[in-house]
Amino acid sequence: TKLKARLHEGDIVVAYDTYWQDLPVYLGRNVTVAGWTGELSFGVEHYPETHGWMISTDEFWKRCAAAPRDVYVMIAAKTYDKLVMAPGCPLNIVASYGKNLLVEKEHK
Repeated sequence: TKLKARLHEGDIVVAYDTYWQDLPVYLGRNVTVAGWTGELSFGVEHYPETHGWMISTDEFWKRCAAAPRDVYVMIAAKTYDKLVMAPGCPLNIVASYGKNLLVEKEHK
């Protein structure tokens, strides 16, 4: 609920190193998946159109640094603790949900 209340048109939502299938449905918008393919790996390999929303972590950091709007990232707390953030994309914790965090890069 905290994420949905903060979103504006054009904001970017990312699931980092994981994928929650219900997140796009709950938010009513596309969610980019960074650094994870899991059971979707076959589709990612064979359908290039998925490369716009199923991206590598390197691509995530590029997009985050260049984002024209806010970037919201759902990430496991243990992954966030080990994260080495790229210049231009500081991610600050907004909320925690059990073992997961909502982090944000605000566009200024």
